[in-house]
Amino acid sequence: MLRIKSITDIITNSSNEVFLIKTDIKFERFKNLVDELVENCGGYRNGGGVFNYKDKNYNYLPKSLFIVDIDHNKEYNPVREWLFNNTFVLDIGWDDYKVWGEKDTGRIYGFARSNEIDRDLIFTSSDILNFLKHDRLYVELSELSDYEFRLTIKYIWKEFKEYYQGFKTFEDYLEYENSRLKRWFRDHPRRPKELYGE
Repeated sequence: MLRIKSITDIITNSSNEVFLIKTDIKFERFKNLVDELVENCGGYRNGGGVFNYKDKNYNYLPKSLFIVDIDHNKEYNPVREWLFNNTFVLDIGWDDYKVWGEKDTGRIYGFARSNEIDRDLIFTSSDILNFLKHDRLYVELSELSDYEFRLTIKYIWKEFKEYYQGFKTFEDYLEYENSRLKRWFRDHPRRPKELYGE
């Protein structure tokens, strides 16, 4: 039976920023460049670094995308600026941010200030990271029969129902997860592999 903890896992802790990067630079060279920039800003903190699909925490990433995890601190502004200016930033893993960029390409150019940025260019961050992290899980759930899906959700309910206090009964929770799954596939008709490669 498929065992999962929660569809709403947290991507990063509250003191870090996680940048999702697409670039033609090879991983080792890219890592060295960013490491040098970060070292000049005081070094990594809170488990930060540059990662790709080989890292166990980011094994869901396509091979073409990298993660840069730096501290949420103004000392790191030069690193952020370099990332925005020299790479294709796809997402920033911090739910409170508004970011701006091109809707056609998905490239992010910086953090949004509402008085400076056209509304059409403002995004909420963390959409793509959540998409990538949970895509495999949603696909697995979609391939279960109604009976298997019910058993899987029942397992989650039993293990974690203290976290789901907004639902009075298991049936309420099952209906919620069912609608969320349908909404997921409606909102994400294309798979990450189709969008970003293997």
